[in-house]
Amino acid sequence: MDTVALFRVDGMIAVITGGGSGIGLMIAKALAGAGASKVYLLRRQQDELRKGMFEEVLTDDFTNTLNMNVTGAYFIMLAFLELLNIGNKNALRGGFGATEPPGSSVVSIQSQVIFTSNMGVYSRDPLSLLAYLGSKAALSHLAKHVSINLSKYKIRVNVLAPGLFPSNISSDMTFNRDPGAERHGDRLFIPSRRFGGIEEIGGSVLYLASRAGSYCNGLILLNDGGRLSVMLSEY
Repeated sequence: MDTVALFRVDGMIAVITGGGSGIGLMIAKALAGAGASKVYLLRRQQDELRKGMFEEVLTDDFTNTLNMNVTGAYFIMLAFLELLNIGNKNALRGGFGATEPPGSSVVSIQSQVIFTSNMGVYSRDPLSLLAYLGSKAALSHLAKHVSINLSKYKIRVNVLAPGLFPSNISSDMTFNRDPGAERHGDRLFIPSRRFGGIEEIGGSVLYLASRAGSYCNGLILLNDGGRLSVMLSEY
């Protein structure tokens, strides 16, 4: 088994929403570094996302957050279904992640969708960000159903559920914080004693996107440094 090639995505074409900063940019760098032939970045409205997370939310704001994180994600996926289907037809025949035969230049990895949710969808903390996390919980559940509906077309659907990674959106929760100095029992304690970085999010997305994770469909991959294990949660 070639363990290096197992996590390669050579020749893959990726489209990333919100890839200009934060987790999206980390994902873009990881895919490009692992051989993706093209990585397209779609801009998201960071100010609107932050408003849904941290500011007082009115009825319209709550609805807009759901529209952006659930309705928007769903219809972006629909817009690419034809291309995802074409990608599968151009790939090698066989099951998900079938071995590439000698002499072939086409990677045998079926088309896929990876949604980005949040570890907070499992939180029972009374200070949870209701509009934002409610929308991410809806997205996670939607992804499970979509994974069933698209499986007959050989399109996989999985979900990343990251913990706290430094980004423009999470800056209010990471600014002037040193997780290494926090102790067990502190309200914001992270057992790994650090924020997540590009290696953690990059490794997660490469696992799902490459042949290594080609047997996964409908999976929600939690990557939170152990945070849920020390807080009120239902995971």
